[in-house]
Amino acid sequence: MFANDRSRVGDCLCAPAATATRLSLPQADGVVAATHRVVEYDLNGNALRELYKAREVIPSFSVSKDAKLALVRSAPMVHKQRENYLHYLGSGKKEKLDLPELGRIEEMYLSVDKQGFYFAGTVKNPPKHLAPVAGALNGLYYYDFATRTITLLFSRPDTYINNFVLLDGASAAAQ
Repeated sequence: MFANDRSRVGDCLCAPAATATRLSLPQADGVVAATHRVVEYDLNGNALRELYKAREVIPSFSVSKDAKLALVRSAPMVHKQRENYLHYLGSGKKEKLDLPELGRIEEMYLSVDKQGFYFAGTVKNPPKHLAPVAGALNGLYYYDFATRTITLLFSRPDTYINNFVLLDGASAAAQ
C-alpha cells in the first residue's frame, strides 16, 4: 500500500524509505518487504520526527492522540499473514497482540482511551451473539484489550465496509 504512494494516517504521512519499482511480473512468495517509515509532519509539510521504521509491509498504522502508542499491522514478507502489534513510541518496545479470533482486517484505529481498537473486517467463527447480519461480508467491530471481547458495532446485508474514520471530541458530537 505504501510502496508506491503516500497515504495520510491521522497526523502522520506514511511513505517508503526507498521508492519501489512497479513490475508487471508476478512476485514470488519469498519477497522481502522494503523498508517503510512512518513520519510525523506539521501542517506546512515539514518533517517533525520519525515515529516508526521497519523492513516490513505496513498496511495499517494507528497512532494514539498523545503519540505515545501505535497499533501496527505488518508482515516482514510480502504475501504473508499480517500480525498485529502495540508499539510504544517512547521506548521502541513492540508487543505482539495474539488475536486468533480476528479474521480479515481492512482498517484499524486505536480507541481514544487506548483500551482497545476499532476495526473493519471479519471475525473467525463468531459466537451467535456476534454473528454478522446474514449475508453481510464484514462489519465494524471494537476489540477490548482487557477483556479480549469483540463487539459488533455495525453490519448490514449486502454491504462492504472498506474504510471508516474514527472521530472524537467536538467533531464526533457534531455527527
